[in-house]
Amino acid sequence: MSDEWIYDIAPKEQIDSINEQADKTLFNMSGGVSLVLSTDNQSAIDLCQNWKLAIGGNAMSWLRISTFMAGIIETLETHLFEENINPYE
Repeated sequence: MSDEWIYDIAPKEQIDSINEQADKTLFNMSGGVSLVLSTDNQSAIDLCQNWKLAIGGNAMSWLRISTFMAGIIETLETHLFEENINPYE
């Protein structure tokens, strides 16, 4: 049976766009990157405390958490760009 019936429901351009998005999603769900977090106990305590304070509105703790996350995001961006994936499209 032919798949042409779908064009009676939606235009070919729309179906093609949906298929491209599906292919892109499947590609993006393959592969990946492993992140390993290694820290001493005091740094882990500091991070937990800063998280709690940041959630409570402490600006300095929010800055510390943001700096920590910026390092993780930079690692993820590097991996994605190496995979020819622009995470900001």
